Amino acid sequence: QAEAEAKQRLTKVQSKASKMLDGADPFTETIDKGGTTYYRARFAGLDKDQAEAACKYLKRNDVECVTTKY
Repeated sequence: QAEAEAKQRLTKVQSKASKMLDGADPFTETIDKGGTTYYRARFAGLDKDQAEAACKYLKRNDVECVTTKY
């Protein structure tokens, strides 16, 4: 629920998968759900294959991950 935590998560995940996320743009996204604000940690700028490979790698390393298309 804290933006600072989402940013820390981005840094942690980026260091865990630096080669897989090379060239990706890390950012946080604000989501309002039921009157509560949440911050999602996201990476943009990867093509479909790169995103799926990075997500697969992260899942194997105990990091929740979902790919989306924009």
